[in-house]
This record gives sequence, structure tokens and C-alpha cells, in this order.
Amino acid sequence: MFFQKIAELVSWLITWLYFVCVICFLGVLIGAITHLLFALLFVKNADIVYYASLGCMHGVKYSSLWAGGIALVLCFMRGHKNFSTKKISESGVHEK
Repeated sequence: MFFQKIAELVSWLITWLYFVCVICFLGVLIGAITHLLFALLFVKNADIVYYASLGCMHGVKYSSLWAGGIALVLCFMRGHKNFSTKKISESGVHEK
């Protein structure tokens, strides 16, 4: 019983870390793409590498501010879904 609870806790920590990494990665991608797009549209002779790296830095900076909280909410949503489906399957009631 004790080891099962520890395994479940580790599983949720890994799930939270997974969500944090995905959110930060999406922030890096979005930051790089938007900085490159605006640099190409508004800056003459834009240094592509500079603006891509600047976008990556800004993207990870701002996405990491929100990643922990959003990941926590996503874990609670997943836990609620797991709990609800487990409760429904135990009671034998089928939900539409």
C-alpha cells in the first residue's frame, strides 16, 4: 500500500514535469517564430540568428512563468477525469 502511494506520487510528479516541459517548449517555438516574423517584416537586414535566439529566450522566460501553474491545473483536470471514470466504472452507471 505504501509503495503504491509512492509510485502514484512519482507518476503525478512526472506528469507535472512533462506538462511543464511541453509548455516551455511551445513558448520557445512561438517566441522564435513571432520574433523572426516581426524582424523580417519590420527590420531591414535583420540578423536571423539574433532574432531567433532572442525569441527563444523571451519565449522560455514568459512561458516558464505560467508553466508550473498551468501544469498543476492540467494534472488536477486529469486526476478528476481519472477519478470520475473510475467511480463510474465501479458503480456500473454508464454516462453519455
